[in-house]
Amino acid sequence: MNQQVKNQMKQQTKEQIKQTKQEERRRNTCGNIRKMSDRELRSCRRAIRLRRARRKKAVAVSAAAAAVFCVVLTAAIFLSTIRSSASSGFKYYTGVTVEAGESLWEMAERYIDYNIYRDKNSYLAEVKRINHLDEDGAVFAGQLLVFPYYSMEYIE
Repeated sequence: MNQQVKNQMKQQTKEQIKQTKQEERRRNTCGNIRKMSDRELRSCRRAIRLRRARRKKAVAVSAAAAAVFCVVLTAAIFLSTIRSSASSGFKYYTGVTVEAGESLWEMAERYIDYNIYRDKNSYLAEVKRINHLDEDGAVFAGQLLVFPYYSMEYIE
């Protein structure tokens, strides 16, 4: 007996929920406009306007949230690349005048950082590119060359 009462109550609750949902659907849709009175028609139009306004607000809020997300993501990526660059040191450039009898290979030995460059040839390739030198890297006494170097200290 007790179980039957519980089942009946559950069934009544389900039916009430179903009726409530149907009523909500009826209220949200205008139905047959031709059979409506003026008052019902105005109410329906007002409801449509309100739904459109809510939808516009929701779209605007969503677009703003997406824009904020993109900005935050871009800033996070940008800042992470700055930190990774700074962890290997700051890159600086220095001007060096070639002395008589000095070669580019010997000069590169003073400024190369093997933590950054895999070998001396890759460092020399960058030096040649910076100074617009030929592939052979011929230099002459008195020539001013620019060499990149890395330091953990930030110099303003």
